Amino acid sequence: MDQARSLTGVETVTPIFANDLAASADLVDAVTLELRKTGLRIVADSADIILNLSIAAATQNTISYDVTTRLDVEQNVTIDRTGESLQLVTWYYEDNERINSVDWTVNRVRAELIDGVNRFLNDYLTANGR
Repeated sequence: MDQARSLTGVETVTPIFANDLAASADLVDAVTLELRKTGLRIVADSADIILNLSIAAATQNTISYDVTTRLDVEQNVTIDRTGESLQLVTWYYEDNERINSVDWTVNRVRAELIDGVNRFLNDYLTANGR
């Protein structure tokens, strides 16, 4: 499936930050700014899509973290076969890295999330002919 096609016609988005990411106002502002630059409107509810953003770090030792960044888009879709309307994930991005613990900073978290947002926006712009 071509994930980008599921973003055609999207005009509004509700970003949801997991793993205490919302606690960083600077990070929330950076992500919402990137979304707004493309013309997407940020709304609290009743959006065309929900954009879930999460980042998790697990450590096996004191020198590195296994870091997973995940973004996914949920939207209402109608199943042709049954006519039933469901909220499903129609687009996602996931990246897994091992990062040296001294490099794991707030700026690195921001960079990882913005990279995922840029991948989302690239697909969004492609799907909408921009």
